Amino acid sequence: MITDSIRAAFATEAQGTWSVIINVALVVTFALALAVTIDRLLAIRFRARTDTDSFLAQVQKLVLSGEVSRAVAMCAAAPTIAVAQVARAGLSQASAGPDAVRTALAQAVTDVLPPLGRRLSWLNGIARVAALLTFAGTSLAAWHMLEAMKQPVDGGRGDALSAAIAGASAAGLLGVVTVVLSLGAKVALTQLLVQISRDVETTGAKVMALLASHSPQAPS
Repeated sequence: MITDSIRAAFATEAQGTWSVIINVALVVTFALALAVTIDRLLAIRFRARTDTDSFLAQVQKLVLSGEVSRAVAMCAAAPTIAVAQVARAGLSQASAGPDAVRTALAQAVTDVLPPLGRRLSWLNGIARVAALLTFAGTSLAAWHMLEAMKQPVDGGRGDALSAAIAGASAAGLLGVVTVVLSLGAKVALTQLLVQISRDVETTGAKVMALLASHSPQAPS
């Protein structure tokens, strides 16, 4: 039964060309929303986050022991972690003075954060497109239902009405799922990005404080 409804929702002879085009477009928007969500989740959650407190504790231990070069090497070993990249930038300028450290940290933040938020704005656009397509698809399906009701009972009214209902159901379901996925993912990923931004700011302040209170040897 479900298979028949899906087949009917994407059958040109049952729905008409425009209804099928709208439903296919909704499938494409859903696939795009899912792809963007997975891509940004991998970048933000699994590549850019780390245990900041534990990481900074290790950095502090090395810096206070005068082993800045080892701290730099530890940061370099995690090239995809945002806080590690920022800490490395500041520590690498330890021998150049506070101004150089501050400049390096600011530049690192500029280099690290924007790529993590890349394509997040797409999700809002995808949600808007999906909502418009859903409105168009369900409206067209409603018109098909009205047309089906005009047919005689023994003249294919049942089949035409079932096809129209299948088209409306497909458009509504695909649209709602796509909108919820897009907007939900945008909110969740934005919250993760905000947390990473805070971790980066904490890292920068910690590195500045460490280097200001301690005069380590320049990294080799």
